[in-house]
This record gives sequence, structure tokens and C-alpha cells, in this order.
Amino acid sequence: MRLLFNVKNQEILEIQLTKGKLNIDKTHLTISQGFDTMLIRTLDKIFRKNRIDRLSLKSVEIRGEMAPNALSGMILQTVARTLTI
Repeated sequence: MRLLFNVKNQEILEIQLTKGKLNIDKTHLTISQGFDTMLIRTLDKIFRKNRIDRLSLKSVEIRGEMAPNALSGMILQTVARTLTI
């Protein structure tokens, strides 16, 4: 399984869970205050709903760009790195 974070613009983050070419789950988040909490809760919800373990993720990928030095971008990178360990 693969987890994809797709930054649509400075306000919208799309999260996709895929297995091969099959899209298993997809959701959108608004990047705003409290983004870190919303991101973690959303990921927990996706993992529970689809009954997957973090260890079953083959890759975590970030597409798109966030503003340089934006706190939300740093949070997203940290979460992506954490999921790949």
C-alpha cells in the first residue's frame, strides 16, 4: 500500500491510500490552524476504517509544494518521514 499526500494549493491537502493502481481511500483536508491535530486524526481514521497497519505501507509520498518555511509543510514532512520508519 502507498500513502500519497497531494498538496493542491496552499489551503487544500488531498490524502490518498492506494494499493497498486486501485484507490482504496481518499479525503481532503483544509490547511489551517490545528493542521497537525487534524492530519493525525484523519490518518488514524483512514487506517482504522481500512483495517491497515502502518507497517503495511510500502511508501509515503508528498506531491505539490507548500510555501517555503511554512509550519504546515514541516509538519507534513515530519509525518511522512515518521510513517516510513
